[in-house]
Amino acid sequence: MSQRKRAALCALGGVLTFLAFPEWDLSPLAWVCLAPTLIAIDGCSPKAAFGWGWLHGFVTNLGGFYWVVHLLVTFGHLPLPVAIFLFSLLAAYQGLVFGVWAGLTRALEDRAGPIPRDVVRVASFVAAEFAVPFIFPWYLANSQWNLPAVTQICDVFGVLGLSALLAASSR
Repeated sequence: MSQRKRAALCALGGVLTFLAFPEWDLSPLAWVCLAPTLIAIDGCSPKAAFGWGWLHGFVTNLGGFYWVVHLLVTFGHLPLPVAIFLFSLLAAYQGLVFGVWAGLTRALEDRAGPIPRDVVRVASFVAAEFAVPFIFPWYLANSQWNLPAVTQICDVFGVLGLSALLAASSR
């Protein structure tokens, strides 16, 4: 697969992810948002997969936190170019969770023995969401905020349980 196609798939995954969250409220997209990136990282080295996953996360955070630029300009009294630069750093940092997920997925998929690939992918996603600290914390599960029938799983398994279910649906 070409680098352009991989980049397009990861960017698509990022767009699907941020569109699942409030303002756009297309929460069903969260059930498939990881699939394009999983296609893109298939057969990649863990290092390359990390980069492609990071791109997914970077796009997700650009779309999900675009309002930070206005916040920095209006309340931080920063010049627009500085605000955009700082926002880009924020999006780059918060994109790491998807990079960790993709890199860990590829590192473990071929070494998991009898453990199915889907289990490795879900476990890697939950581990990444759990381990990577955010400046503005959020979980993939938060995209389901407007669906009480779905969020009830959090009563039993916590927010990471719902994130695991969402990750499992992206095959």
